[in-house]
Amino acid sequence: ARAAREAAIDQVAAVMARADKQIAVARTEAAPAVEAVKEETASATAKSEEERAEAMEERKAKGAEAEAEAEKKVANVEMRTKEAVMRAEAEARAAMEDAMVAEAEAMVEDKAEVRAAAEAR
Repeated sequence: ARAAREAAIDQVAAVMARADKQIAVARTEAAPAVEAVKEETASATAKSEEERAEAMEERKAKGAEAEAEAEKKVANVEMRTKEAVMRAEAEARAAMEDAMVAEAEAMVEDKAEVRAAAEAR
C-alpha cells in the first residue's frame, strides 16, 4: 500500500511537472502576442488621445468661426439700424421744412388777404 501511495505521489508530481512545463511553453509562445496586444493598446490609446485633441481643436476653430460670423451679423444689424435712424431723421427734417414752408405760405396768404380787405375798405 505504501509503495502504491508513493507511486501515486510520484505520478502526481510527474503530471504537475509536465503541466508546469506546458504552462511555461504556453507563456513563452504567448509572450509575443501579449506584447503585441499591449503595443496595439498603447498605440490605440495614443491615437485616441491625438484624435480627441484634434477634435477639440476643430471645435475651438468652429467656435471661433461662429463667433466671428455672429459679430459680423451684429455689425450688419447695427449698421442697418444706424442707416434707418439717419433716414428717419432726414425724413423728419424734410417734413419740418415742408411744414415751415407751408406756414410761411399761409402767413403770406393771410397778409395778402389782410391787404386785400384793407384795400377793399
